[in-house]
Amino acid sequence: MPVFLVGAGLFALAFAVHAVVWNVRRPRKQALALLVIFLLVGLAGSAAAWLVHGSGGGALPPLRFALAILLYLSSCTFYLLLFSAIDSDSPTLTMIGIIRKSGSRGISRDELAQEMAKHSFVRPRLKQMIHDGFLVQVGDRLHPGRRGRMLAGLVLSYRRLLGEREAGG
Repeated sequence: MPVFLVGAGLFALAFAVHAVVWNVRRPRKQALALLVIFLLVGLAGSAAAWLVHGSGGGALPPLRFALAILLYLSSCTFYLLLFSAIDSDSPTLTMIGIIRKSGSRGISRDELAQEMAKHSFVRPRLKQMIHDGFLVQVGDRLHPGRRGRMLAGLVLSYRRLLGEREAGG
C-alpha cells in the first residue's frame, strides 16, 4: 500500500501543478511543459524521500521506492497519451458536445450534419503540424518535414510488420 500511496501521491501532486500552470498561463509547447512538470515533481519527490530516509524517517526501502517511481512514471506516460487525445479537437468530441448542447430535445442527424459542417478539423491540425515540424510549407505546397518523415516511417514500418496496408496508398 505505501508503494501505491507514494506513486499516486506524486502523480496527484504533478497533476495539481499541471492544473495550476494551465490556469495561470497555458504553455505554447504543452507536451514539453508536461514532461518538465512530471520530471521536476518526480525529482523533487525522489529528493524528499531520500532526505526522509536518510534522516531515519519512515520512507520506503529502496526497492519499494523504485516500484513507486515506476508507478509514477507509468501514470505520467499514460496521462501524456490521454492528455494529447483530450486536448485535441476531434470529430467525435465535437459531435458529442453538439448533441449534449441540444439538451433533452435531442438533435436530428441533419441538424448534426449542419453543425458539424461549421467545424474544420483540417486547418488547425495542418497549422499545428507545420508549427511542430511534421510538415513544411513551400509556397502553396505541403511536404513532409523531418519529424513527419520519421513518424510516418515508424508508423508505416509497424503497419507492415502487422501485415496492414499503408493509409492513402
